[in-house]
Amino acid sequence: MSYFIFKEVLSTDLGLIISSSVIPPTSPEEYEIQPVPGRDVPLWIAKNTRQTIEIQMQTVITDPTKLRTIYSALQGRGNLVLSDEPDKYYVGSIQALIPQAIALRMGTLPLSFICEPFAYSLSNDMITSTEHSTSISVSGTAPCLPIVKIYGSGYNEITINDETWKIADINEYVTIDSPRNLVYKDNAVLLNKVSRYDNKVYLPMFNVGTNLILTTDNISKIEVIKNERWL
Repeated sequence: MSYFIFKEVLSTDLGLIISSSVIPPTSPEEYEIQPVPGRDVPLWIAKNTRQTIEIQMQTVITDPTKLRTIYSALQGRGNLVLSDEPDKYYVGSIQALIPQAIALRMGTLPLSFICEPFAYSLSNDMITSTEHSTSISVSGTAPCLPIVKIYGSGYNEITINDETWKIADINEYVTIDSPRNLVYKDNAVLLNKVSRYDNKVYLPMFNVGTNLILTTDNISKIEVIKNERWL
């Protein structure tokens, strides 16, 4: 029996089961195509962006008395887990549902979720290291955006895969949150504390495979959440 979990609510508890297999699509990388005078082929420029994906499923209503609860539970945005891939989740929201009277008469409810282009690992445990050289292995099929919490004092540097960030005046700890493109301590935003040697404005990313993290002496510990993801 196939099922889904949306916002931590199991579909079978709502009285819904998936009647046909769900195959999530892959979001292609987007390009800007520019004609170039004197060239017989245009120039393809990667935008480094991907479109959202649409996950469609057909469900059977096993308990018509729960129809109002079903429609209420499927509102909003949250994590979506499919029974075919119970170790991963998507982030999205559901499109408009058919009227309840039609769903009740048909006994089925077609669902369509608009989701971010990646599936994320449900097993996202924190990795802690007190060494100044740490190797982290990343699974998945796409580079991922980690969260790195750095403990120490004063001026420091952290190097990830040969790219170095300068960290000014650490007071106990600071968090580099790449998914949110933020640097903070508790509720205070500290983006000015972290900068790259080449002055490019972006935060660390992990590659699929082995990633090497090097830290300077005043850093006593790092805590890393990988956020592995799949296309």
